[in-house]
Amino acid sequence: PRSTLFPYTTLFRSAKLKLLTEPNQPRKHAFPSRIFGKQDYERSFQPSWLEKLKWLHYEADSDLAFCFTCIKHSSTA
Repeated sequence: PRSTLFPYTTLFRSAKLKLLTEPNQPRKHAFPSRIFGKQDYERSFQPSWLEKLKWLHYEADSDLAFCFTCIKHSSTA
């Protein structure tokens, strides 16, 4: 099933996201850091990515980044 392969279906169905006209790109947000897998150091979202990737959408509530075009044209809505 799609929900198994794509666990963010609920996020993509969000009316809030569908109403957006441009990606959410918070420049002064305090991006949280965390350890991934077996690493012994923390990683976090890099604000510089917003300059390089104009299509990048950051969802602060879930600390996730997505392709804005993919959100807007998702067939899961």
